[in-house]
Amino acid sequence: MTVAQGKVRVKKEGLEWYFYGLQTLRKSIPAIATGADVILPAISIKDAPRFGYRGMMLDVGTPFFFGGVCEEIYRPTGFA
Repeated sequence: MTVAQGKVRVKKEGLEWYFYGLQTLRKSIPAIATGADVILPAISIKDAPRFGYRGMMLDVGTPFFFGGVCEEIYRPTGFA
């Protein structure tokens, strides 16, 4: 994300990148800002996950998981 000369630019494609960029921009606005005009410093932010994969740990030793609950938990991670 780049902020310069009255423009904010997110260089990734996809709606999720605009969402994350908007969240970062929202956090950059001072808490005492009350009007519609907010001055942001010129900045360039390069952000990426530390690792190219996501991990998850599930304690299957607990007796509270029934049936396909483990599969439902793992399905969004791509391991199921």
